[in-house]
Amino acid sequence: MASASYLPAPVLLGDAIELTSNGRFRLRGRLGDMVSIAGKRTNLAALNAILLETKEIRDGIVLRHATDDGDVIAVVVVLDQEAGITEAEARTAIRREFRKHVDPIFLPKRIGFTDMLARSKTGKITKSELKSLMRIVGINE
Repeated sequence: MASASYLPAPVLLGDAIELTSNGRFRLRGRLGDMVSIAGKRTNLAALNAILLETKEIRDGIVLRHATDDGDVIAVVVVLDQEAGITEAEARTAIRREFRKHVDPIFLPKRIGFTDMLARSKTGKITKSELKSLMRIVGINE
């Protein structure tokens, strides 16, 4: 929450902020972008960057599904056809890349495949496309 004399009421912020002892703060990321599993946190942007470093894929997206027990990480990827690898080999490569960079708790539990990701001109994926990608990995909201 942010409040100031010029605001009519406190405003809920969409950011994760850490207050420091000297009256300053650190911006930790967007709340909607945070992934929390077993008391550990990271953000989707970092996980997406890791996924896209995987040489064997052409495109991909990390999906987060919130449950009562915490978040579930899933990915949907487009294989690089020139790499000539199987889906099983791609799953291994993706998990290997994640292990290099994050705690094993953040390894994707589900990995799905598609021929393409429908991105907008700005590179974003629409809400309706996200729903169909969730179905690919067996998440029905």
